[in-house]
Parts: sequence; C-alpha cells; structure tokens
Amino acid sequence: MRFHLAWLLSLELFVCAATASADWPQFRGPGGEGHSTATGLPLAWSESRNVTWKVPVEGRGWSSPVLLGNEIWMTTALPTAAEAEEAEKMLGGLPFPAPNSDVARGVILKAVCLDRQTGRLLRSVTLFEFAELLQICSVNSFASPTPVIESGRLYCDFGTMGTACLDTTTGKIIWKRHLPIEHQVGPGQAARLMASLPWRR
Repeated sequence: MRFHLAWLLSLELFVCAATASADWPQFRGPGGEGHSTATGLPLAWSESRNVTWKVPVEGRGWSSPVLLGNEIWMTTALPTAAEAEEAEKMLGGLPFPAPNSDVARGVILKAVCLDRQTGRLLRSVTLFEFAELLQICSVNSFASPTPVIESGRLYCDFGTMGTACLDTTTGKIIWKRHLPIEHQVGPGQAARLMASLPWRR
C-alpha cells in the first residue's frame, strides 16, 4: 500500500500540539475557530526535533485528525488508479471535466484510530468500498472532509460518496447514508455539523 507524506507531516504537527492541549473534536477545534488554549507549544520541527512519535498511515487523505481522550481518528482513502484508456474514455464523456483530473477504478474509504501516546494503530475500519470509475481533482483526495468525534461516536463524511457513524469503542458501524451532492473535484465539505443532525444515532 502507498503511504502519503501529508499524513506524516500532519501527524507530526498534530501530536506535538496534542501532547499539550485538550480534545480537538472537529475541524478547527472545539469551537470551529482554529484557536487553542495550549501554551508552550514548539515553534520549529525537524525529523527528530519536537516530535513525540510519527507513523505512516496507509492511503491518501487531506482531512484533519480529531482527538478525544487517548484516541486520534482520521479518514483515509485507498484508490486504485484507472488505466490510461479508462481515464481518457471517462473524462472524454463528461460535459465539463475538471482540470487536472485523476480517475480511479475504485476506492476504499476508511476511518483510522491511533493511540495518542504511542501512535500505535488501534483501529482501521472500512466504511465504504467502490468498484467503479471515479473522477477527482489531482490536488484533492477522496478523504478530504474532517470527521467529528464525540464520546463513543465518530461521524465521517465523504460528500456524495457517503456519510457514516461508527462506535469508537467497538469499531462497529452504527449507520451509513448516501446524500447525493454535485461536486466535480471531489469531497471537501467539513463534517462538523453531522453530530447535530437528528438521525445521527
């Protein structure tokens, strides 16, 4: 499996901050403002300086990690690249293909949980699997929206590809929904409002 550098960098930054801060349950923090009350955070990093731990995470994703207690959760996508002829045929058939488009032959969407203190992999839960041709902008990923976490529940949104809620204690999927959205460049909306929806459980 491929491991993406962006995950390594984001985890290095996140873990350094997480060691000195409280929970970070959604995109841009508890209030969605991008502010932390933590003090004494490092201002510089290197391969070894101010890094508590770092681990590779399979797949590719732009979503931010979220943290509750000793658990760090994030989403990741494992796409299978389409053959050149498949991609050309698909993009040629679209009325408005997005610039810099990539085409996958299929993708697996996962939620991954790491131990806050050690980086050890605690859970890897497959939420959705697709086996058809899928288009995405080359600078995006299929796992871009940030999940939301609350006690016992994680909410993951992948745009039109699906939204899911899982039990963080058991890793069991509680529910899944498909809410069609028109987006040509891939998912990008944050999932921070999912926890407030009346059907979330």
